[in-house]
Amino acid sequence: SIDDQQIEKLNKIVHPPTIDLMIAEIENAVKSGKKYIFVESALIYEASLDEGFDYIICVACERDTQIKRAMKRNNIDKKSVEDRLDKQISLKAKADLADFVINNDDTLESLKATTEFILSIVSMLEPKEK
Repeated sequence: SIDDQQIEKLNKIVHPPTIDLMIAEIENAVKSGKKYIFVESALIYEASLDEGFDYIICVACERDTQIKRAMKRNNIDKKSVEDRLDKQISLKAKADLADFVINNDDTLESLKATTEFILSIVSMLEPKEK
């Protein structure tokens, strides 16, 4: 099992080039005239990236659902998923910090409808002043 010091060391290695690449991609999208740019980042708060975005949309579900989906997606055991999640800010805390929250515990149709509704709101908002 990886301890907290090893994770911190890994994050110091991985985060800077990942963030640099993300910034470069965003700059390219802006230069090419993209009006909206969405960035998927599970660790946005852990990496202190939240201040760099106009709006944060958190897609959240119950912890049990999150664990089951991660086990299936990554083909790993429950303990491994729980260990990873315990090293992150909880989804509830992320949802509390976000500007918008999409609940992903329901059907795909419900997820799509909620996403479209939030996107319609975001499309009418001005960029945040920084």
